[in-house]
Amino acid sequence: MALSIKNSEVEALARELALLRGIAITDAVRDELRRGVDRAKMLTRSGNAADAMYADIMAISKRASQLPVLNEKTDDELLGYDEYGAPTR
Repeated sequence: MALSIKNSEVEALARELALLRGIAITDAVRDELRRGVDRAKMLTRSGNAADAMYADIMAISKRASQLPVLNEKTDDELLGYDEYGAPTR
């Protein structure tokens, strides 16, 4: 099935997105349309954008909390600060 885009701005954006992602134009358009449909469904279910954004953030938070700890250093140690908040590097 064919889709004809007769808007030069839309075509240029699709080409730019595909180039930036290193994928085919069709794949770039499909991926973005899929994201848009998923987001629209979420908005329809939740009733407003704030609820949808909250759900997105909570889903990201849940995935992030399940990641393994790769380094046991404290935040300050990782960032390079001493116990007084002064840079150590």
